[in-house]
Amino acid sequence: MKKVTLITGWLFLLLVSFNHTLIGQSTDNIQGRWDLEIEKDGTTLPSWLEIYKSGHNTLVGRFVYAFGSARPIAEVKTSGEKFSFTIPKQWEGGTMDMVFEGQITGNALKGTMRYVDGNISKWTAVRVPKLRHTKNPTWGEPIPLFNGKDLSGWKALGDNQWIVENGVLKSPKSGANLVSEATFNDFKLHVEFRYPKGSNSGVYLRGRYEVQIEDNKGMEPSSTLFAGIYGFLSPNEMAAKSAGAWQQYDITLIGRRVTVVANGIPVIIDQTIPGITGGALDSKEGEPGPFFIQGDHGPIEYRNIIVTPRVEEAVMTTSLFNGKNIDGWHVDVPEMDSVPSAINPFIIRDGNLVSLGTPQGHLITDAEYENYRLDVEYRFPGKPGNCGVLVHASTPRALYKMFPKSIEVQMMHENAGDFWVIVEDIKVDNMVERRGPQEEWGITEGKKRRVLNLTDGTEKPLGEWNRMTVECLNNEIKVWLNGVLVNHGYQSTASKGQIAVQAEGSEVEFRKLHLTPISVLSK
Repeated sequence: MKKVTLITGWLFLLLVSFNHTLIGQSTDNIQGRWDLEIEKDGTTLPSWLEIYKSGHNTLVGRFVYAFGSARPIAEVKTSGEKFSFTIPKQWEGGTMDMVFEGQITGNALKGTMRYVDGNISKWTAVRVPKLRHTKNPTWGEPIPLFNGKDLSGWKALGDNQWIVENGVLKSPKSGANLVSEATFNDFKLHVEFRYPKGSNSGVYLRGRYEVQIEDNKGMEPSSTLFAGIYGFLSPNEMAAKSAGAWQQYDITLIGRRVTVVANGIPVIIDQTIPGITGGALDSKEGEPGPFFIQGDHGPIEYRNIIVTPRVEEAVMTTSLFNGKNIDGWHVDVPEMDSVPSAINPFIIRDGNLVSLGTPQGHLITDAEYENYRLDVEYRFPGKPGNCGVLVHASTPRALYKMFPKSIEVQMMHENAGDFWVIVEDIKVDNMVERRGPQEEWGITEGKKRRVLNLTDGTEKPLGEWNRMTVECLNNEIKVWLNGVLVNHGYQSTASKGQIAVQAEGSEVEFRKLHLTPISVLSK
């Protein structure tokens, strides 16, 4: 009886531990910042969500709806891959709280929102992109966005009430907002404005991040008042002048980092904007955007709207081999350690990099890389067989005393585009269908490490050149073969490392190995 009791207790503890691990994995997957799109009443409403851990197990967060400021989430409740949270109404009418239910789908979220009137809307979300911060930027020439004569270069979102008088852009009453036709990434903005007593406006940077304009002289600074990044960043002092006076902002935005100088006083200095603010035009944070000025909150006047864009750096594509030798690479072939007669299986022939196939091993870059597109052109000149490109490579000979720790993008004939995980791991959609029974998955010897590609039949006939593109960005990897998307993985356990090509039994020629830095994945 004691033996049965001990076994039962051990199984109970094992199940509890397993369940706790699954819950932990699920909560880890939903943590972070997300750009939402809510489909409501035939329109797409941009919104934003942040979920993070408070203490050991409690999940909390912040939410930005299509209007209003960032509002706290007291608790995000989870059950497996599903979660929910409730938000009291802010500026909405109605009598009910807003209730959100969602679930993880690959590297995205989807769910429903019950609005304050009880109606249900669907929503989807993607992780916010990392926006590159350029140090020591090069600035272009200043561009006047307002010509002082008319609304050229601007469009009203609705019935237009904006007029131009004596070189001043005026909204004499509440009405339509105004959007620039030109879009920008990083920039410096100079803008001058004037409002009557009690009025309110705002300038949206890239159409997504509002810098508040309001009659707030003498008040304590706040993220929702003069010079604040609405609902997120508070100025360090109140720099507003009296109503009726001309005032100015000088704003620098590089990536997510913003500096605001109000009336000559630096009030926000190189701070990070977490996400879109209420009223944003969209939630596509990785794209350039326009300037958007509010005309729906009261009378406002503008003049001298001047933007100085950052000069975009030329995207430098480099070849990983020079067509003459293997400078920048090193050979790791175990047989060469103990067999004096073993040859180097990697050679340059007719300007091409050639993997002879035997003895087996790897040619590995000396440098590490992250966030890039790798364009590879390869072919089997004779008998078809096996080869691959390894990304995010690190520890050598970590598997079977041969393969470096990495994610392999397979080039094996009729299987090109498969993933093989090598002491690293990655997720894809339809994991069981493409990897087999979950209990057999693993990243070491004897485990199911192969993840099937999305489609076969994309390889060229033998002897012809294949074109493979591998994009690695943060923890995602996308693979195209001859222009067809053949794999897309996410939540990779590695996001940077060396690049390697294999000698794995068959001769393979490479005529192109080009690497280009990227900040977004191709669609």
